[in-house]
Amino acid sequence: MFNRLAREEKGLALPLVMILILVVSLLGISALFLVESQTTMGSQYTGSVQTIHYAEAGIHKYLWYLNKEGATQPLFDTDIPFEDGFFRLSLVAQEEGYQVIRSTGWRSDRESTRRTIEAVLTKRTFCRQVYLSENDGTNIWWVDGEKCYGPYHTNSSLRVKGRPVFYGKVTYVNSIVPYDYNTNPDFREGTEQVTPLQFPSSNNQLKLLAGSAGHLYEGRTSIYLKGDKYDVHYYDSQAKSFIKETEKEFPPNGVIYVNGGSSSQKFNSKSGNAFVSGTLQGRLTIAAANNIYITGRDPTE
Repeated sequence: MFNRLAREEKGLALPLVMILILVVSLLGISALFLVESQTTMGSQYTGSVQTIHYAEAGIHKYLWYLNKEGATQPLFDTDIPFEDGFFRLSLVAQEEGYQVIRSTGWRSDRESTRRTIEAVLTKRTFCRQVYLSENDGTNIWWVDGEKCYGPYHTNSSLRVKGRPVFYGKVTYVNSIVPYDYNTNPDFREGTEQVTPLQFPSSNNQLKLLAGSAGHLYEGRTSIYLKGDKYDVHYYDSQAKSFIKETEKEFPPNGVIYVNGGSSSQKFNSKSGNAFVSGTLQGRLTIAAANNIYITGRDPTE
């Protein structure tokens, strides 16, 4: 009887070994397949991240061009090399003050895998600020009772005393300097330390805008703002006399430029000085070849 049981156990051993070998083989094949799948997925994920990186590089390239004076504009609808791939820029829309740019990126060895980003870009410009300065020096202090309605920026330091109120966001490059321990300014939109805002090397662009769809004056010019209109008193070089015009509509592109030379005498008739006062309703840019003086009365009188 015991011999028969032993023979039966020997007969069962071979199928069990075969089943065990089959299970181990299946597990091995599954492991290899899983590793290969994970490797493929990892490679695809890495490639996807890289293509997004290339697309973002295109957006950053165009944003750099917008804010860098004299920079060459990147070409649209052209493959631009970047690292191990390319990006292509396209202009989707353009409105006053902003552009919609589409950037598509891809790896050079996987042209079929592409990623696209669209961004609304605008140029950092000093015209967006209510108050802007390159350097305030040490004499300009915002004091108790004063109010600033709109964005404020200085490429130096903001000096405050008491509790002035800033209704727009305040940006500065160096620091905010309190007058004493009792200083407690009210920043309604907060503050931020930023990189310097680059000033144009010349006013030539504004002069061209004023000459095309704006108002361009030559010589000393006085402007009195009256809501959405203005009075102007300017020197006519041909007539060699001053002329006054009243209730003028703002120029179509909102740019007024006073051209002329430089002079140590601010009232020189041929100097590019502008004298401005009044109340503005709307948007207007006034620029001058020399200086702008803010007066406490109607300068056209």
